[in-house]
Parts: sequence; C-alpha cells; structure tokens
Amino acid sequence: MSNNTKNKRISVFSILIFVLCGLLTIYTVGAIISVTSYMKEMLSYGQVSLSENFFDVMSYYMTNCGNYIIFIAILLSIWWVSNKKMVERKAKDIAKPELTAKDDITPEEDAEKADTKDDKKAEDKKDDKEEK
Repeated sequence: MSNNTKNKRISVFSILIFVLCGLLTIYTVGAIISVTSYMKEMLSYGQVSLSENFFDVMSYYMTNCGNYIIFIAILLSIWWVSNKKMVERKAKDIAKPELTAKDDITPEEDAEKADTKDDKKAEDKKDDKEEK
C-alpha cells in the first residue's frame, strides 16, 4: 500500500454531500415513476392529450421531479468546488516550507543575536591575546 492512499481521507463534508445526493436520487426516481404512472392513467382515461397538452405534461414533470435533479446538480457542484479548493490548499501547504524556531525570530532579534555573537568572539580573541 503506497503512502498516497494512506494519506487520502474522505472528509465528513464529502460524505454528507454524497448521502444527500443519494437520498435525493432515490426520491427523484420514485417521483418520476409516480408521475409517469399518473400520466399514463390520465392518458388512458382520455383526460389529457399529449399532443394538445405537451407543455402541461412537461410542466407537471418539471414541477414534481425537476427541482430535485437541480438540487442534486447544485450539491455536486458545491462538492466539486470545495474539493478543488481543498486540493489547492493542500498543494500550497506541501509547497510551503515548515517553520523552524529560527523562522519565528524577527529580523531585529536576529540582528541583536548576531551582534552579541560577534561581541563574544571579539572578547574571546582579546582574552586569548592577553593570555599569550
């Protein structure tokens, strides 16, 4: 098993989106079956003529089923955009070097430390010369 597959985790948001899409899909299929059986019944009784009332039949389908299909498309679009942003964020995090203790020091503190180190070196050299 490679390292990449171990590091890939499915987010709670993705699971939630897919569960909602699955439930909406099941409901949409049931609504389509129900609307189709109702339309067949109406056509068999002669109460609706498909050639004369085509717009009304399509409107009935859209009213009862279309909005759920649109909700599924919106949820999947939201998931796709958020997933893409998360991948970009992870790529930036990987490319960014990790901070060390030295990176947390301000430039002023770094300059002060360099000065004190130089002073110590100068004092050590002075002490060495005096000892000789």
